[in-house]
Amino acid sequence: MRKGFTLIELLNVMVIIAILTAIFMPAVRAAKNAAVTFNATLSMKQLTDATSLYMADADDTFPIAMYQEGEEVKAWFGKGVANSEFDPKEGILAPYTSGRAARDMAHDASTYFGDHSGFGYNWGYLGSDTNITLDYTGFPNLKNPARGTELADPSRTVAFATSIYYFASWLDGGNGRRYDFGFVDPPKYWRGNPNVDFRHGDPALVDEKAKKVTPKGRAIVAFAGGNVKTLEPGELKDALFERQPATPAN
Repeated sequence: MRKGFTLIELLNVMVIIAILTAIFMPAVRAAKNAAVTFNATLSMKQLTDATSLYMADADDTFPIAMYQEGEEVKAWFGKGVANSEFDPKEGILAPYTSGRAARDMAHDASTYFGDHSGFGYNWGYLGSDTNITLDYTGFPNLKNPARGTELADPSRTVAFATSIYYFASWLDGGNGRRYDFGFVDPPKYWRGNPNVDFRHGDPALVDEKAKKVTPKGRAIVAFAGGNVKTLEPGELKDALFERQPATPAN
């Protein structure tokens, strides 16, 4: 009686396994990515819920994005402690999030100015009026966060989005690394290097010669009305960030 397999038989089994892997791995990766995106969407929804609770206690005013408290910066996501680290239990929204940072598991970045959640706040239109007045005197002491009544359509006004700071090599001292960043701006301020991170899907293309980052994936975006969507780069317009979103033409 023959024992074991011949070399040809083993090779045939290995080929079959390789074929099955090639067939099923894309589906497995797609399912994993969908699960990560779904969990990040739920986490983003927690931020909009926390913001709504804050506004209910603050006369319908959005949380200020940040201000100086003693020698440290206190931001919506936490208070600075040391070495660019922030304590989420001391953030402006902390009483409404139980001090826990919602997280996007697809976010991978070095420490800079955030809580490693991977989410950024519309700081210049909702968290302050800086992108309206362009007055940076007194920074980081921001002022005049938006009131709910200033939004023509909260369901079309960006409150939070997946975020990143890419320290591009063409910037002064740039090292080509991605950094944690708790704020987002509209496209008109990106200058070819978006701080909204379209990390869910294909990776961005970085053109060093043209000094431009072209996103290829999708961003998770939470609106002031509480709705959360995934958007492609072309869908995220300047008007969606503003206090008075533009009315689409009929």
